[in-house]
Amino acid sequence: MSNPAASVAPTNTNSESSTTAVTVNSGAVPSSMPAGHETELSANIKNNVGIALPYSAIIEVVDPNGVTDQMYLQTWILANNSNSTFSAAWAPQGSGSYHITILVISQSSTPQILSTPIKSDTNVS
Repeated sequence: MSNPAASVAPTNTNSESSTTAVTVNSGAVPSSMPAGHETELSANIKNNVGIALPYSAIIEVVDPNGVTDQMYLQTWILANNSNSTFSAAWAPQGSGSYHITILVISQSSTPQILSTPIKSDTNVS
């Protein structure tokens, strides 16, 4: 459930990442929000090739102390030349600057990064 106070436009200056296989666009990462309020972090993922791709999308939230606060993982097969949205609810408990990274990796015995990681900062008060 999104909180109106936490619903703001994405502020990532590097909001799109692309490789041959996958394009990742950060759909919603707030620039600031109050502690204890839930917001939705999301990424739009596009398969740019003509075959279905099994992959995992990851959203990692690192707290002001450099410790992973939350990590979200979703795995699925993305049909050829199609789009999907990956989202997760997050409610920071403390104040400070949180670092959010979004990336996509392949599902195989030797996983490969399919997108350049997208990084954003969120200030929590």
